[in-house]
Amino acid sequence: MQPRTTAILLVLAAALGAFVYFYEIGGEESRREADARAARLFADVEEGDIEVIRLLPREGDSLRVERGAEGWRIREPVDFPADRSRADAMAAQLASLSSEGAFEDPADFEEYGLEDASALRVEFEAGERGGRLAVGNETPVGGKRYVAVEGSVHSLPNFDLSSFETTLDELRDRRILDFDTASIEKVNVGWPTGGLLLRRKPSPEGEATSGWEIISPVAALADGPAVDGLLSNLSFLRAEDFIDEPEEGDLAIFEMPAFWLTLDFGDAATPLSMVVADPDASGRHWVRASGTALYEISEASFEDLPRDLFAYRHKQLSDFPAYEAKQLELYFPEPGGDPLVITARREAGRWSSSPESVDSARISSMLSTLSDLQASAIVAESVGEEELAALGLAPPRVILSAFAASEVEGEVDGEDAASQLTKLVELRLGVLDPEVGLVAQVRGDPVLYRIPVETAETLPASLEAFRARFAATPEEPLEAPLDDVPGTDFLPPAEESP
Repeated sequence: MQPRTTAILLVLAAALGAFVYFYEIGGEESRREADARAARLFADVEEGDIEVIRLLPREGDSLRVERGAEGWRIREPVDFPADRSRADAMAAQLASLSSEGAFEDPADFEEYGLEDASALRVEFEAGERGGRLAVGNETPVGGKRYVAVEGSVHSLPNFDLSSFETTLDELRDRRILDFDTASIEKVNVGWPTGGLLLRRKPSPEGEATSGWEIISPVAALADGPAVDGLLSNLSFLRAEDFIDEPEEGDLAIFEMPAFWLTLDFGDAATPLSMVVADPDASGRHWVRASGTALYEISEASFEDLPRDLFAYRHKQLSDFPAYEAKQLELYFPEPGGDPLVITARREAGRWSSSPESVDSARISSMLSTLSDLQASAIVAESVGEEELAALGLAPPRVILSAFAASEVEGEVDGEDAASQLTKLVELRLGVLDPEVGLVAQVRGDPVLYRIPVETAETLPASLEAFRARFAATPEEPLEAPLDDVPGTDFLPPAEESP
């Protein structure tokens, strides 16, 4: 074969291969997409183009929803925010409806339930383009329905038409407040006996979360999980019923509300507010928020809204992983004498203590309590020395300190490397009231807290309590007295033992 002929054949083969690859293989997906688009009932309409959807059900009022800058909104028969997911589902189904069977010579529409009196009619607007379909009876087999579009009859799966079978209450947005938690800067909460103003703390460098602080009626650290829990409950708060056009008598219950709240977003958005009334004569809780409508919430939802200052206060006295603690120090003042300081250290997984021995199980129990210690009440924001003395905190009856070991670089006392102790917590214990609990204070914090009785039982509240319940008992002798040695007659002679 001539070289020129061979070259021509190679070029032809390459061209053929390219055609097969780009058309048969690479173009297969494009052809499938084109075929799917051709089968769509509204081939030139995309989901995002649809701005208006109108449902004309077989019975009841027509429903009209419109898409605006702030999302979907019901315009008929009431003006109300629409459930975003349901409205989006209708738009998506309209844009993707595809015929699974077309009737070339259909009978009268009445036989398919497609006449106006019997059909569910759906209309939409997408810019200058619009469309209409009618949904009729179920087909005899196959779980489908008859659908009419522009005079032609098709059959479609029931599932593809499910979003249009909706009611006004199902189409409503039942959220009472719609907000982005991360954008909230302040939270103003109130109830008949009090209230508080919360502010988001600036985020420490390198940390994603910032926490919350109370700025009124006291300046104090807020309980972050409690505030986050409130915001979470608000974001999931859903209405169970509505009053679209409340009368003057319906609004009278808000003159003395049971709870009110405002979320402040700074310059990012307009503040959001809501007011919850005491139960009406029927025992229902009604809420006013944006708009004129009233929302009903359940009693359980109302109880999820804390109405007590302490609920929002920071009550974590200590927080650290118990396994990090390598040393525990128990300080007992001795009136008129030197204090007793008992130090327990953990080495190679075992605890040793001096000058008095502490039960190792009790040490673990104390560290477990100290690692996640929560107060049950706040006794006072701060008091003078006389009050501290009366509460057993000047001096403290007990000081409990836990330490972690950390490696230190460079020379320490002439050595190249060493480990030093880092204090995890210093807890000062005062008077124990067996009915309400133990008064406590954390070093550097003027607030006086109360520790619940059941928690206080795991801590030595005095030297007497320590020696009675926390000191280690003398070890049993390694060898039992002869009289106590159990009989061995049942054992075989030593030489016969396996």
